[in-house]
Amino acid sequence: MTHRMTSSSRLVSTGVPRLLLGLVLSVGFSLEAAEDPIRENSTQGGSTKCWEGVVPAASLPTQPPPVFCTIVNSGSDTAQAKPNGWEDHFDHGLFFADFEKTDYLLFDELNGIFDAIQWRHANHWMVDLAPLAPTAPGGAPFGAAMMRPNRTFQFENGELVVETTFAAGHLDYAPGSAWGEVVITDAPAPTGSRQGLTYGYHHFPGHYTLGCRLQWDGHSICSLMDDTDRGDLNGGRIWEMSFFQQVGETNYGGFPGVGGVESFRTCEADNVPDSQCRDRFRIAFGETSMTWHVNDHFYFEQTGIPQLPAELTDGPVYVYLASVSGNTDFEVIRYHWDRLLVNPDLSSLFQDGFETGDTAAWTSTVSQ
Repeated sequence: MTHRMTSSSRLVSTGVPRLLLGLVLSVGFSLEAAEDPIRENSTQGGSTKCWEGVVPAASLPTQPPPVFCTIVNSGSDTAQAKPNGWEDHFDHGLFFADFEKTDYLLFDELNGIFDAIQWRHANHWMVDLAPLAPTAPGGAPFGAAMMRPNRTFQFENGELVVETTFAAGHLDYAPGSAWGEVVITDAPAPTGSRQGLTYGYHHFPGHYTLGCRLQWDGHSICSLMDDTDRGDLNGGRIWEMSFFQQVGETNYGGFPGVGGVESFRTCEADNVPDSQCRDRFRIAFGETSMTWHVNDHFYFEQTGIPQLPAELTDGPVYVYLASVSGNTDFEVIRYHWDRLLVNPDLSSLFQDGFETGDTAAWTSTVSQ
């Protein structure tokens, strides 16, 4: 059963879709949007635009416009819970569908984001995020939308492994307009904002939090935050690792072309669909190591890092996927995600190669 929460702690009951006014969804998925529809329970005063005529960042004109007012379908859950694991390939066969009837928790509009909606479509899932109100003068906040399985996990044999698919290399996200994150913490929900909030893992003050950023430039960056509300620059960040920031005794890769293989892909902003850079990330969070594979290729590793806090390694933790908005002028940003596996067995590694996505279904289901 899905719950959707916003920064004002609003809980929307299961089975109640967003209010649809002036919209007709035909069998062929043709959409007509009315001007300025009113949407139920808005945290921004009860009304907003549907962003008609806007092509979201990381999207093409042939793909669906912003979906804040058009998500009216639901469907069954595709996730499989395991004793200490999770497996969801999002092969749902749905179009313009919400997360109702699934076992995920959704957290939207964090840190003053104006509007965000997480939705399932064309055998993957997405986030549409509007940083600012239509009439706002500018200065978009750093904020996020997040989701997590509605359960906890534990480290197993000294590590916790998360595998997900995300179109990190879309050039609309450059330089620092948007990115995705994989976050591990013992907090069951975002708890506020750290001082100097910038990243998704800054939304859990008071809790040890480990986050890795999936960035457009292919640079692997992970940070460990302490259990205070301090930020990066005043003692709250215990360490940050990347190809040029060595925390452990060894440091390998963390940038495109490592090992002579171009495993990290990019999408041109205006003519390449997201499916061509929807890459598969496998991150093994070890008690004293960090290891990344990208599209089944060994990509980044640091070993011999300081022991992670017992709050993460010894107790139950939560796994979040965060869609983060940074310094951007985009009216709407779209994030493209797919599979989520937690503590998968090794058979999921070295079997699928590059993700291709369901491009035909994605581009042919909507007309204006």
